Amino acid sequence: MTNASTLIIAIEPGVADKLATLAQRRGVDASTIAAEAIARRVDEELEFLDFIQAGEDSIARGDYLTQDEMEAWFAQRHKTADAA
Repeated sequence: MTNASTLIIAIEPGVADKLATLAQRRGVDASTIAAEAIARRVDEELEFLDFIQAGEDSIARGDYLTQDEMEAWFAQRHKTADAA
């Protein structure tokens, strides 16, 4: 890992034990596992926040359905699926 940042964190002893076991079984050090986990979690969180922002942007543009419109849309799709 080039130009990596160092992060010092405290984790519960049970988690530390599991981390050590996983690292040993994978043949890597615990910091590799931790870095992968943090990267994955950060990506997931940012993706979720982008999803929320896209919804908020749609609402701000007026691009949304009311509850009644959504129920009518769903009922029509259900009726179409039943007819097929």
